[in-house]
Amino acid sequence: MIQRHHRLALWQLVSITKEDFEKIYIGTVDQFELFMQEQHLIDAGIECAIRALKIRRAYMLPVGADTETCYRQNTAWTYAVFVSALTLNCWQKAEKLSSDNYALMMELLPSSVQTWFGRFPNIRKMLQFDPVTIKANENVLAEIIYRAKQIQAKNVELEKQNAVPDENSTLSDALFNWINESLHTKTMTLNHPKGFIYRVQAGIFLIIPDCYEQFAKHNPRLLEYYLKDKQNLDEFIAQLTANEHFTKADKGYLHRYFWGEWKDRLLSDGLVLSTLSLIFGSKAVAPHPQLNVELKIR
Repeated sequence: MIQRHHRLALWQLVSITKEDFEKIYIGTVDQFELFMQEQHLIDAGIECAIRALKIRRAYMLPVGADTETCYRQNTAWTYAVFVSALTLNCWQKAEKLSSDNYALMMELLPSSVQTWFGRFPNIRKMLQFDPVTIKANENVLAEIIYRAKQIQAKNVELEKQNAVPDENSTLSDALFNWINESLHTKTMTLNHPKGFIYRVQAGIFLIIPDCYEQFAKHNPRLLEYYLKDKQNLDEFIAQLTANEHFTKADKGYLHRYFWGEWKDRLLSDGLVLSTLSLIFGSKAVAPHPQLNVELKIR
């Protein structure tokens, strides 16, 4: 069920009767909650929709239309902003329905809303943008949603930086959680040429010092909490490798892998995490085909 403060925020941003609000907006939220299941995804969708509706207030829609047309279509345009922002991350659950986010959106609308909203094909057409690669210059709806998404991302980043961890958690817990979430939201890419996390035959290869530098950049508060007065690479490695799932090399924990042909090989040093489930859960991920172990060091 939608939280009370979310319901109030939505009600204050739309200009319709209480009866229509319950049928159109709350009815859509109910369908969205049943589909998404996970509370953090539900809250994120509703909060993105609220931000988008606030931004929508600065726009006369449709763009370039006369005042009478804007007034007549006001409810439909406002709802379009709401539903596109609400369902922006439905692709994360796409295996349950169509992989097309627009088709997902339409399927999540209550039947009475589908009938009403179907009378505005020009608006519906503008909703057919890719939620992952959305750009502000696609159309006016994409512009509004893009702005809301950017604001939400900045707020999430600030919340992370100010987060206080559970007293029983470890640095490795914090690192795994951050990697998991980043891979899930596609802000980090596995096996990326310029990344720091790779799937290798022995497990998961975390390039050092890149892993340390990226974690420090995105989680300064957590780094300060765990490393305290020893905020350096050696302490970072020492705390991580206290976790039994890291594979020990001959003379320590750093392993060396290389890309390319032997004579032109590019070397990288890093830690190897042997337990895949700590990052990937039950998902099967094939090893990177071009990474080979050279020798174990330090």
